[in-house]
Amino acid sequence: MMLTLTRPNRTADLFETVSPSLPDRLIDRFIRAVDSLFE
Repeated sequence: MMLTLTRPNRTADLFETVSPSLPDRLIDRFIRAVDSLFE
């Protein structure tokens, strides 16, 4: 599957807007680590 961006500059702006905070990233990493223990 290939994805082509029609407005790459707008997409980059949106990614900056929704960029997760440091605590959000740490929580996400913790959840993934715990999930991997149960796989």
